[in-house]
Amino acid sequence: MRKTGLGIFLLVLALGGCGSLAEKETFPEEERKIVQLGTEFYEETAAENQEDTLENVRSLVEQFGSMGYAAIDGRNQVNMSQPDLVLEFCQKVEQKEKGKLLLIEVLSPEEFVIYHFQTQEGQVNVKKRYYEWKDGKMVLADSGSFSAESWKYWENGYLMFSGVYYSEESYALTLSGEEEYAAFRILPLQEQCREGNRTYLLPIGYEYNNLFITDWTEEDFGDLDFYDLYDHFCFQMGEPYVPEGSYEIGLERETYRIPAAAFERIIQTRFSITSETLQKKAAYYSDDDTYAYCPRGLQDMEYPEYPYPEVIDMTEREDGTIALTVNAVFPYKGISKAFAHEVTVRPLPDGQFQYVSNHILPSESGYEFTWYTPRNKIEDPAD
Repeated sequence: MRKTGLGIFLLVLALGGCGSLAEKETFPEEERKIVQLGTEFYEETAAENQEDTLENVRSLVEQFGSMGYAAIDGRNQVNMSQPDLVLEFCQKVEQKEKGKLLLIEVLSPEEFVIYHFQTQEGQVNVKKRYYEWKDGKMVLADSGSFSAESWKYWENGYLMFSGVYYSEESYALTLSGEEEYAAFRILPLQEQCREGNRTYLLPIGYEYNNLFITDWTEEDFGDLDFYDLYDHFCFQMGEPYVPEGSYEIGLERETYRIPAAAFERIIQTRFSITSETLQKKAAYYSDDDTYAYCPRGLQDMEYPEYPYPEVIDMTEREDGTIALTVNAVFPYKGISKAFAHEVTVRPLPDGQFQYVSNHILPSESGYEFTWYTPRNKIEDPAD
């Protein structure tokens, strides 16, 4: 998974011993079979109007695997096929041997990037070639190259690398290179962990909220910011942030009074919390039974680089709750486990669920959540 927001697949072909880094490139011929397979797969799925589905992703990964390629879904939802090919190249880098690796990152069935890696004396050079479906065929839309400034295979199964990527298209627009931060899971995960991540963690993540970066329980919600969670939940449910019956009040920042019933309904969908408790955790006005609400603004923006959650273990408890052990993968920092935490959720009979608790797991190195900016507090009605 890269820092780019779109979903991706990876396709990796490890090639045998190689000559010097300066030898003549034969990339187009090496790519011919890949482009042909991508073309046929896209035409087939497009004809069925189901191009970008998880099952299609899984099918494509398996097809590449059956052809002898190592392949992975860049959204981190499907295990890599034939991961030994990638591990072999990583070993050559570590041992400062010569080697080649061809890796394909599929953004969707109609666009993908082919990476050509070459290593010698521990240095890794990277060439990128971006293909997209245009005018009824796959065409080479852009290409460029860079030297990997960092390259590391982590014991928990991640390959991470970074560098400054130069291409004709990006340089023409910005007169500079584009930073590349890549994180590719090589070793497999259990399918239930991936499903748990899609259901409970990824919809919230670590962006503009502290649900997973602070300790809290249903008995003590601690410093949990329910306004940030209100924003996330409204977006997921397709609900307006400022519902009918709200009105604006004259403070320096754009601030509203939201009917208590509307605010509490959104929060209580995902938490077992009483109205009385919630009223103490947010700016509640008893005179007209409303909550003050102020959107985030320029004053409380966050640095736009975030880790993403990855569930590595799930345990069902006797009380019906589920405990999920989660690693925070941070491509921008080149860290495969910036920190770890345990999330407990409660599945409900209607198919919904509630968040029960979060606990940051101890770490010898510790970690600061440098990207997180607390939301500006709204004036307390009591003041």
